[in-house]
Amino acid sequence: MRQILPDEGSRKWRKTALDFQRADFETLREHAAMVQQPTDLVIAPVELHKRHLKQRLSQAEEPLTAFDFTDGATVAKRLLDTADRSTQSLDRVDRLHLLDEILADEGPPREFFEVLLGQDPTSDLKMVERTRSEIEAITNYHPKRVESYKEAAETLAPPIEADAHDVLDGVLRVERELRRRTEVAPTDTELIRLATREIVESNGSIWESAYPDIERVVVVGLSNVSASLIDLLTATARNTTVDAAIWLRPGTESALSSRLPLTVVADPGEVYAR
Repeated sequence: MRQILPDEGSRKWRKTALDFQRADFETLREHAAMVQQPTDLVIAPVELHKRHLKQRLSQAEEPLTAFDFTDGATVAKRLLDTADRSTQSLDRVDRLHLLDEILADEGPPREFFEVLLGQDPTSDLKMVERTRSEIEAITNYHPKRVESYKEAAETLAPPIEADAHDVLDGVLRVERELRRRTEVAPTDTELIRLATREIVESNGSIWESAYPDIERVVVVGLSNVSASLIDLLTATARNTTVDAAIWLRPGTESALSSRLPLTVVADPGEVYAR
């Protein structure tokens, strides 16, 4: 299914080049070939799924040379390295340490999470980090998605509506502080956002320099797909000649095929700044 969305500032509709399609192992197998350089970039964020695909290809006596099995962060780092940008990011341990410092200070981040948790937020940093990660996954901090979240929250009954707003506001405040207090990307997802903007701002040339032989890029093996990967593939599809697709598994295709395309935005990589 080829996604359609309205142009910014108009009611006209146009097609994007990002596909959401049902696919399985046999779809991947069709591209197996003995080549010198990989032609298919297969983004499988779960390591177990990567190993499973490689094993099945080997059992089917298919060559692996056409495939580069990878993840979103690795792709982002290669793109940023090609653009002479930093590829450093905080690991989870360092991020939790910084969260502890942020939430120990009196200020909005602490206040929001104190209300939500009903206790000192520094006593449950893992919950704060999990909440931050979930909001990042569904919005990628993009202005349109943040506004959509707010609109959806308005439809909820009190006090759930107030809690939903507090979650978003608390996470956005924490995210700003994370960026302010470190010189590297606070998360690997931030690296993906930076790489997405590099693709857009270079009109795709940075992708072509980093991956000159890649003809196809797909995301596989997920029951849900993060907004950051959708944005990365959207930017790639719109700015390069590469075929980009998100493969949906049979069990979740019916739900995701109607929902995921609605998350595509006109300016992938942009970040909510208010």
